Amino acid sequence: MKVGYALIVSGILFFSACTGDPYLSSYTSSKPNEGDMIGTWTPNSATLKDMSQRGGYDTSKSIPKLIVRADGRIDLLDMPDWWLDPFGRSSHTIRSDFGTWKLKQHGDKAWWELSLDLRDQGGRIVQLRGERPPYSIHFTLGDPDEGDAMVFLRTE
Repeated sequence: MKVGYALIVSGILFFSACTGDPYLSSYTSSKPNEGDMIGTWTPNSATLKDMSQRGGYDTSKSIPKLIVRADGRIDLLDMPDWWLDPFGRSSHTIRSDFGTWKLKQHGDKAWWELSLDLRDQGGRIVQLRGERPPYSIHFTLGDPDEGDAMVFLRTE
């Protein structure tokens, strides 16, 4: 009986701790024009600060870039490794990759995201934020409920 009670209490505490993705309401709900995705994207200032202070990345040597091309190709240059870690942990290394991208709707009438098919890192999903241009690209770091993310803005 005591074990059953302990399991119930533990379950309640576990599920009550999951408060949900704090960015969910800012994800893009209307289909964006693909042309608004084309260009070079770089981290916003808060992301650069977080990369340096919390992630331990040397942002003085290189700045991450996404180059989104009209022909469906994408290049990820000097990306911090923590976006690939399931817990958002930094190994203080950067990686580059390339592949293809496409707009995809998450679930039935939910939000829009970029579906990436990368040579080395396989299939990945990143969210779009904003309801009209300029959009931002949102890379969740680890558990979405934690609210850790990298935000990229189009620079050209």
